[in-house]
Amino acid sequence: GDLEKPCTCAAYEVLRYQKKVSGPLLDRIDLQITVPRVTIGELQKAESTGARTSHTLREKIKVVRGIQRARLSKKHKFTNAEMNSKECDEVITLDDEAKKFVKSAAEKSFLSARGYYRTLKVAQTIADLEGSPHVSQGHLAEAFSYRLREHYA
Repeated sequence: GDLEKPCTCAAYEVLRYQKKVSGPLLDRIDLQITVPRVTIGELQKAESTGARTSHTLREKIKVVRGIQRARLSKKHKFTNAEMNSKECDEVITLDDEAKKFVKSAAEKSFLSARGYYRTLKVAQTIADLEGSPHVSQGHLAEAFSYRLREHYA
């Protein structure tokens, strides 16, 4: 996936490497993203604006953590990630389109029960970041985009 230095591995070598990490282990990882190479120029540019961005993000995260703490306080939890499957079913509100979408996406990707609930929790966090009272199809699509990689294909 590197644009500057293409992979010289044969397809079977890539597949063998990917199979070293089992599906059940990958199910325990909430966010799986590809991170491209960053040039020195981009790093130097980021240094000059990084403090402002970090401060803004930190404040947003504090607000979202407050929302989660308030929603989950009766369950003695602080964050969405701490919810179990029963609590997810009780707390996470999906609109009709979201229900259809998550059912279809989970079936097509052969998502395990653990993966399903982890995806719901990530989608709830995305909704919290947007200030949305419920999880929409867009929140779920973004959450699935962080999970679905070649090992689900």
